[in-house]
Amino acid sequence: MAQITPQDMVNWFRAKSKEFTQMADSLESTFNLTTGTPAIGITRTRREPQGEALPAKEEAPTTITAESVKWRMDGKAKRLGQLAGACGVTEQALLAIIQEPGSGLELATRGWVKLS
Repeated sequence: MAQITPQDMVNWFRAKSKEFTQMADSLESTFNLTTGTPAIGITRTRREPQGEALPAKEEAPTTITAESVKWRMDGKAKRLGQLAGACGVTEQALLAIIQEPGSGLELATRGWVKLS
Protein backbone atom coordinates (compact mmCIF):
# COMPACT_ATOMS: atom_id res chain seq x y z
CA MET A 1 0.00 0.00 0.00
CA ALA A 2 1.35 3.41 -0.97
CA GLN A 3 1.90 6.23 1.49
CA ILE A 4 -0.46 9.18 1.08
CA THR A 5 1.30 12.50 1.36
CA PRO A 6 -0.29 15.70 2.59
CA GLN A 7 -0.02 17.11 -0.96
CA ASP A 8 -1.99 14.10 -2.27
CA MET A 9 -4.75 14.85 0.24
CA VAL A 10 -4.80 18.54 -0.75
CA ASN A 11 -5.09 17.63 -4.43
CA TRP A 12 -7.93 15.18 -3.71
CA PHE A 13 -9.88 17.76 -1.69
CA ARG A 14 -9.44 20.39 -4.41
CA ALA A 15 -10.70 17.94 -7.07
CA LYS A 16 -13.73 17.07 -4.95
CA SER A 17 -14.42 20.75 -4.36
CA LYS A 18 -14.52 21.38 -8.11
CA GLU A 19 -16.87 18.41 -8.61
CA PHE A 20 -19.28 19.61 -5.92
CA THR A 21 -19.27 23.14 -7.31
CA GLN A 22 -20.10 21.78 -10.77
CA MET A 23 -22.92 19.66 -9.31
CA ALA A 24 -24.34 22.67 -7.45
CA ASP A 25 -24.19 24.80 -10.61
CA SER A 26 -25.95 22.05 -12.53
CA LEU A 27 -28.76 21.83 -9.97
CA GLU A 28 -29.20 25.61 -9.95
CA SER A 29 -29.52 25.75 -13.71
CA THR A 30 -31.80 22.68 -13.88
CA PHE A 31 -34.30 24.00 -11.37
CA ASN A 32 -33.87 27.69 -12.20
CA LEU A 33 -32.66 28.46 -8.70
CA THR A 34 -31.45 32.01 -8.43
CA THR A 35 -30.49 32.64 -4.85
CA GLY A 36 -28.67 35.87 -5.53
CA THR A 37 -25.48 34.50 -4.03
CA PRO A 38 -22.44 33.57 -6.07
CA ALA A 39 -21.73 29.89 -6.58
CA ILE A 40 -18.15 30.39 -5.45
CA GLY A 41 -16.86 32.90 -2.94
CA ILE A 42 -17.81 34.38 0.35
CA THR A 43 -20.92 36.45 0.75
CA ARG A 44 -20.44 39.17 3.34
CA THR A 45 -23.37 40.38 5.37
CA ARG A 46 -23.71 43.42 7.55
CA ARG A 47 -22.75 42.69 11.12
CA GLU A 48 -25.21 43.54 13.82
CA PRO A 49 -24.02 46.12 16.29
CA GLN A 50 -22.32 44.78 19.37
CA GLY A 51 -24.20 45.02 22.62
CA GLU A 52 -26.99 43.35 24.39
CA ALA A 53 -29.66 41.68 22.33
CA LEU A 54 -33.27 42.53 22.97
CA PRO A 55 -35.31 39.77 24.58
CA ALA A 56 -38.11 37.99 22.83
CA LYS A 57 -41.31 40.03 22.67
CA GLU A 58 -43.20 37.81 25.06
CA GLU A 59 -40.47 38.29 27.71
CA ALA A 60 -40.12 42.06 27.36
CA PRO A 61 -41.95 44.22 29.86
CA THR A 62 -44.77 46.18 28.28
CA THR A 63 -44.56 49.27 30.52
CA ILE A 64 -41.45 51.06 31.67
CA THR A 65 -41.06 50.91 35.43
CA ALA A 66 -38.10 50.80 37.76
CA GLU A 67 -38.39 47.01 37.80
CA SER A 68 -38.32 46.78 34.00
CA VAL A 69 -35.25 49.05 33.93
CA LYS A 70 -33.54 46.76 36.46
CA TRP A 71 -34.52 43.79 34.28
CA ARG A 72 -32.84 45.47 31.29
CA MET A 73 -29.73 46.18 33.33
CA ASP A 74 -29.28 42.49 34.13
CA GLY A 75 -27.37 43.28 37.30
CA LYS A 76 -24.80 45.45 35.52
CA ALA A 77 -24.25 49.20 35.45
CA LYS A 78 -25.21 50.76 32.10
CA ARG A 79 -24.82 54.17 30.51
CA LEU A 80 -27.91 56.33 30.60
CA GLY A 81 -28.15 56.67 26.80
CA GLN A 82 -27.62 52.96 26.19
CA LEU A 83 -30.21 52.01 28.77
CA ALA A 84 -32.73 54.52 27.44
CA GLY A 85 -32.32 53.10 23.94
CA ALA A 86 -32.72 49.54 25.21
CA CYS A 87 -35.90 50.52 27.07
CA GLY A 88 -37.25 52.51 24.12
CA VAL A 89 -37.64 55.77 26.07
CA THR A 90 -35.91 59.14 26.12
CA GLU A 91 -33.15 59.91 28.58
CA GLN A 92 -35.42 62.39 30.35
CA ALA A 93 -38.11 59.75 30.88
CA LEU A 94 -35.51 57.34 32.22
CA LEU A 95 -34.15 60.03 34.57
CA ALA A 96 -37.67 60.52 35.95
CA ILE A 97 -37.88 56.78 36.70
CA ILE A 98 -34.43 56.78 38.33
CA GLN A 99 -35.31 59.75 40.54
CA GLU A 100 -38.49 58.13 41.87
CA PRO A 101 -38.18 57.35 45.60
CA GLY A 102 -37.56 53.66 46.21
CA SER A 103 -36.70 52.90 42.60
CA GLY A 104 -33.52 51.09 43.59
CA LEU A 105 -31.63 52.93 40.85
CA GLU A 106 -29.11 55.72 41.05
CA LEU A 107 -27.41 57.96 38.53
CA ALA A 108 -23.67 57.80 39.17
CA THR A 109 -20.88 59.90 37.69
CA ARG A 110 -20.45 60.29 33.94
CA GLY A 111 -23.92 59.04 33.08
CA TRP A 112 -23.72 55.59 34.61
CA VAL A 113 -26.93 54.09 35.97
CA LYS A 114 -26.31 51.70 38.85
CA LEU A 115 -28.41 49.55 41.13
CA SER A 116 -28.57 51.01 44.63
